[in-house]
Amino acid sequence: MKVLYVSNVAEDDPVLPALSALDPSFDVHAAVGAAAALVAVRTDGTLQLVVLSAQLPANEALALIATLRRDRAAVAIVALVTDDQRHFFAPAMTAGADDVLVLRGSEFL
Repeated sequence: MKVLYVSNVAEDDPVLPALSALDPSFDVHAAVGAAAALVAVRTDGTLQLVVLSAQLPANEALALIATLRRDRAAVAIVALVTDDQRHFFAPAMTAGADDVLVLRGSEFL
């Protein structure tokens, strides 16, 4: 499964290896920022999952989710949040995310 991890950090994001380790079939690629992610989804028809970093600003994440849904992109969207960002669950789901996962350190709950 081809996965796109969207963050605002260009390097050394501890979540990226944890995401790759979840399933050996994950082919994880990274995009820095929502604009780069949007280009990747629109140009790569093989992406199946977009994972949004908890470090991505909420307004940027929501805009990306809404745009991908408006474009009818055939990808699943999962937003990651930390314990103190749980309030983001409802806005993310309303915008069109398929799920929201809580992240503690680099461990998914």
